[in-house]
Amino acid sequence: MLDTIFHSDKGGQYKASSFNVLAYETLKMRGSMCEYAQQNAYVERIQGIIKHEYLDDMKITPENCTRVAKKVKGLYNKERPHLSLNYLTPHAYSQEVQNMSTSEAKEMSIYNWTDGYPQKEQL
Repeated sequence: MLDTIFHSDKGGQYKASSFNVLAYETLKMRGSMCEYAQQNAYVERIQGIIKHEYLDDMKITPENCTRVAKKVKGLYNKERPHLSLNYLTPHAYSQEVQNMSTSEAKEMSIYNWTDGYPQKEQL
């Protein structure tokens, strides 16, 4: 069975007991909340790509959503350049940072998305 993950920004409405009973007990969703506000921006960007560039013209089914989410994850991380990364993809930027000497590198954090949840890594 496909798990449905409900991601939120820690808003009060998502902590309400009535919401938790509906989402997690009745509908059997898995919860995901960002730790910092900026983390939510990444999720919203990917969800926006899925919604506006793929699902508008397709029937929304668990299979289509899973297929599109995998495609968009690759597109977002390996194909689309990001202005904030000097027009590199996140994957290319990560590789560039890993190849820097310690004296060249600035301290930063990246989020490695594994198993549907971001894992913070220090570089």
